[in-house]
Amino acid sequence: MLDAPSRLRLQKMGIELWSSRSSSAATAPASIPDAPSQPRPALAAPRIRLGAGSGPWLLIIDEASAGRERLLLEDIRATIGAAQCRFGQWSDSPDSGVGADDWLDHGIKHVLVLGGPAVVHRCVINAPALADLAGSADLRRQLWLQMKKAMGA
Repeated sequence: MLDAPSRLRLQKMGIELWSSRSSSAATAPASIPDAPSQPRPALAAPRIRLGAGSGPWLLIIDEASAGRERLLLEDIRATIGAAQCRFGQWSDSPDSGVGADDWLDHGIKHVLVLGGPAVVHRCVINAPALADLAGSADLRRQLWLQMKKAMGA
């Protein structure tokens, strides 16, 4: 399993990364977009395409870029524990990905959404985009408190 910086480097070189089907998680391209996507409406019945990994934390990132935001993403992963988190993407199709009702069956206890559409679900922590978090100590403090609460600390 590649770490986030390695994935970003491969993506910038135009190399698409795919997960092996032998993994217990569903297969999906493991990429992190590095340009902001267009805002999407709130997801009524969220479905997630899972990347490789088996940690209970799933990170969905609307945008990620080099520099300060990448370091912030690494801090978030370090806080959770790199082995405890994996990446995923929202699925736009009702036929692909894992529905919210099945997240626990796939070992997903917490979904941290960094930017993008807001989702109302007991497992989801909706957070601002990485660029907004990087620019605001108050937003970062609020996120750490939400994560701490979710971790039961």
